[in-house]
Amino acid sequence: MSPPMPPLNQLFLQFTAATLSAPQENGRYQVIVKAASIYQGGTFVTLLDYRGGNWQLPAGYCPLQILAWKKDT
Repeated sequence: MSPPMPPLNQLFLQFTAATLSAPQENGRYQVIVKAASIYQGGTFVTLLDYRGGNWQLPAGYCPLQILAWKKDT
């Protein structure tokens, strides 16, 4: 069993704020996002690909606001 995830406010300190910069290279990133959906709205961590200067949202995702990111290791 994996250890519990720390609260988002602590986890955020390990990420780069999206308002400061975007990734400089394509790849897979852990991102903290805020969902726009009224039914599943909220803030959570997920994996997204970054390609050609854009975040690649999987089919079926509601609009997301990227709050912070870090390279997936």
